[in-house]
Amino acid sequence: MSRLRWPLGRLRDLPIWSKLGFIMIVPTIATVIVGTNGLVNHLDTLANADRASRLAELSKASGELVHNLQNERATAVLVLGERDAKARSRYLEVYKRLNSTVDETKVPYAERRASLPELPESFRNLLDRIDQGLQELPGLRSQVINSARGEGKLKLTEAIRTYELLLSDLLDMRDSAAQLAGDSAISERLRSAAALSRNKEFHSRERIIVLRAFAQGELTPSMRNDYIGTRA
Repeated sequence: MSRLRWPLGRLRDLPIWSKLGFIMIVPTIATVIVGTNGLVNHLDTLANADRASRLAELSKASGELVHNLQNERATAVLVLGERDAKARSRYLEVYKRLNSTVDETKVPYAERRASLPELPESFRNLLDRIDQGLQELPGLRSQVINSARGEGKLKLTEAIRTYELLLSDLLDMRDSAAQLAGDSAISERLRSAAALSRNKEFHSRERIIVLRAFAQGELTPSMRNDYIGTRA
């Protein structure tokens, strides 16, 4: 029994500041644990907010890029489909100016893309495909220009297909960004913007089909089916 009383006796003999320190050990530990958990939750919230903000900025930059790529694609159709040399030359100058416009909008997109935090592998793979498509743009443009000058054999349908693959990836990226944002308000706005952008692409494809029909002088059954498909 004396052994059991010994620690209590020692505790009574301790100075008041030591007793206070001993009494405060458990509350202090509890406070540290609760505070740490709160800090972790706060950091998670900040991380989610930062990711949502960065994805929103990327989506906005990609929207500008999509818009200008759609115009570049339409002008490429005019360049490759025009039979009159003078008209084709005028379209070619417009096409070159649009090349510069697209390149300008690639810069903010690349900056936003480089600042992204860690994201799911599927999303990173999608971004890599977009990077590859953007890197291949100069080669496609050279083929369009050379073919317009009679120095190449790029088919109109091949050019359209290449542009559409890149545009589709950009639109898919905007859809995925809305899902990954993690902030309900931002996600909703991103989904709305992505839906509008995709609807605009449907109308842009309709424009491409009409331009092809004018270039060929007829609306073929295949073109008619493609046109109907954009409205499905």
